[in-house]
Amino acid sequence: MKLFLKGYRLSISSKAKKNLKKISSRDVNNILAKLKDIVSRSGDFDVRKLNSFKYPCFRLRCGVYRVIFDVQDKILVLLIVDAGHRKEIYKRNRR
Repeated sequence: MKLFLKGYRLSISSKAKKNLKKISSRDVNNILAKLKDIVSRSGDFDVRKLNSFKYPCFRLRCGVYRVIFDVQDKILVLLIVDAGHRKEIYKRNRR
């Protein structure tokens, strides 16, 4: 699933796609709406840099769900690495 918005390409990993299928469609639509806003750089978001992960990345809060993503500025890509419930998302991606 790829979306092209304002020069940034939104790319979702296969792991994230698999986990998004487990979430209700209403919550997935909410997550995708927030991601579209981030890519277009409009709005104030609760995004934090995560230091204790396998790779440098950021997290976006969407209700009880979390989206783990990486921003590659030089090639204008927002790569969604993982998405899931807040109880599980951090356990799956720790070092």
